[in-house]
Amino acid sequence: MLFSTQNTRNDCGEQIHLQMVGVCLENVVGSGMGPKLRYTEVDNLKKVKLPHAEVSAALESLMKIPGVEEAFIWNTCNRFEVYFFHTSNRRELEARIEETFFAPICEERSKLNYLSDTDVVHHLVRTAVGFNSGLPGERDVAQQLHSAVRLASMAGASGPLTEALSDSVFEMAREIREETVWKRFSPSYCGAALEEALRDTCMGRLQSGRVAVVGSSNTSRGSAEILRRRFGISEENVTVYHRCHHKDGQMKSMRRACRGSSRVRVRDYDSDTVHQAIAKSRLVIIGIDRSQPVISGERLARHLKGDEQVTVIDFNTFGSCEGLEGLPGVRLVDAAMIEDKVRDYANRLVHNPEFLNALEVLEPMVRERVRGLRVVFEDQVEGKVSVESYALGVA
Repeated sequence: MLFSTQNTRNDCGEQIHLQMVGVCLENVVGSGMGPKLRYTEVDNLKKVKLPHAEVSAALESLMKIPGVEEAFIWNTCNRFEVYFFHTSNRRELEARIEETFFAPICEERSKLNYLSDTDVVHHLVRTAVGFNSGLPGERDVAQQLHSAVRLASMAGASGPLTEALSDSVFEMAREIREETVWKRFSPSYCGAALEEALRDTCMGRLQSGRVAVVGSSNTSRGSAEILRRRFGISEENVTVYHRCHHKDGQMKSMRRACRGSSRVRVRDYDSDTVHQAIAKSRLVIIGIDRSQPVISGERLARHLKGDEQVTVIDFNTFGSCEGLEGLPGVRLVDAAMIEDKVRDYANRLVHNPEFLNALEVLEPMVRERVRGLRVVFEDQVEGKVSVESYALGVA
């Protein structure tokens, strides 16, 4: 069947379609009843995944492609997916997207996913409720999508179509999580990762020492909150080192997640301030997204004193640390190790009969809800706000 948006046209009367081109890592649930996905390897994902600071420029490049009306990029440690509303020839546009974003893995083109219209929405909803995550059901993924849409809005790449689409996806995901048995299987990725990474750590020693959280990402904010709620670490012992500015819209989220904790704004994460903080801490969580390391083992060694032990948990897919291996008193848990630990957590979950029964019920429910989805958006017409709707259905 060919799926398309209906009654969705731009100011020139051209039909608008929704498209996604991207790569993602394999998960324990698989494609289920959703669009059939191809999976890539971590090394390929690293070749195309963008550091957070480069996404705005990538969106600007995307919007310069003729026919692209609106767009956003979902850029995480599990996926790099380019979403766009367009009016051009689909195959020609896909070729431009491949050239712009996926040239480093051109020989692995068979691992790319190409989805259109309703399949895109189905994929978005399944991902937002955690079906496509390394940790099934994880809640953090919806916040990542929210951040992707917000960044697109700040870059001027999104508009009423993106807003309507994301609002509908968020609402559907919320209903599924809160009103069905799935609410019993909605772990936090950060929580699961920290539980596994700190499983053999003395909690008493950890709770009495300093904790440094580096970064202002969803991961950093979520980790700061989890340390307080789940691990009983006093907010007074936690200091968050960030680069937020009031104008970037993240300060409010930062204050809410880190209430009671100290916040220190730094010019960059490779500063002596950050290295000194790591050396004085029992636990360090790094939630930044940089393509190059910012924490140097050589510089850190200058600040380490005595026989104190520090555990450094680095969520950055690219790796934030260099030269920490073998450094006395330092235990490094990098992104690959975190993924292994979360995979162990996930494998235990998928052997739970209640979890499998929940999937069996929810997969057809999601499919049917997506088929009947109507998205409402507002558009400015001659100074008046008119409300129009479009359905995603069979053309």
